[in-house]
Amino acid sequence: RGGHGHRIRELRGRGVAVNAFLQRDEEVVHGDGGFEALVGFAGEFGVGVFLEPLGAVLGRDAEELFQADDGRGGHAAILSFALVFALLLIAPRAYASRRTRQAEAELPFLLRESAVYLDIGLPFEKMLSKIAARKYVASPEFLRAHQDIKSGATVQSALYGFSLSTSSISIKRSLMLLSSIYEAGSGTEALKRTAEELSSAQLSYTRMQSARLALLSIVFIATSALLPSFFSVYSAVFPLLSS
Repeated sequence: RGGHGHRIRELRGRGVAVNAFLQRDEEVVHGDGGFEALVGFAGEFGVGVFLEPLGAVLGRDAEELFQADDGRGGHAAILSFALVFALLLIAPRAYASRRTRQAEAELPFLLRESAVYLDIGLPFEKMLSKIAARKYVASPEFLRAHQDIKSGATVQSALYGFSLSTSSISIKRSLMLLSSIYEAGSGTEALKRTAEELSSAQLSYTRMQSARLALLSIVFIATSALLPSFFSVYSAVFPLLSS
């Protein structure tokens, strides 16, 4: 307990527990402690992030909360570790899902730009390098595919590896379309048509979301304004009717 209290005082002096994350990163990854080092780091991070606010809410110092003899200290430590574990588990998935949605939103523009490059006679590999140099969310993946092609991989295998790294059906479909255009040497009409279809789907989704927001606004107005007014009228009239 004395050791944990010393760590908490150090975290408090540094101000934010993120500093401990940055300083202990190499030790956690490359150290000899392995899982024990990871558990210890997560405990310290949880103490700094969660026990300080919890102690402020409960009116107790975080060190006293951690060292309590009534069992609360152990419960607080377990709770902080569980919260940190849940955060580390959910955050990467949420970030990947957000990037996928952004990539899908940019996909129609990316396909149209690819079609323009191919229409002017630019080689397929050069088109990939142009897309990779842009600031699309999917540009790093196109850059990786272009580097694989320069290393000796085929265009089909590079695009297939890109498709394995995403769960988006739209992106997979677009990559298969690019691969088939490269194989058959066909025109870019399919790319333009796919871009239009994706734009129409996004527009329909936006309209549907707007309709849902309009319905929610109506429900909010009904619950926040009309119902209290009816209740006030009822409370004023009911005594007169009962008398």
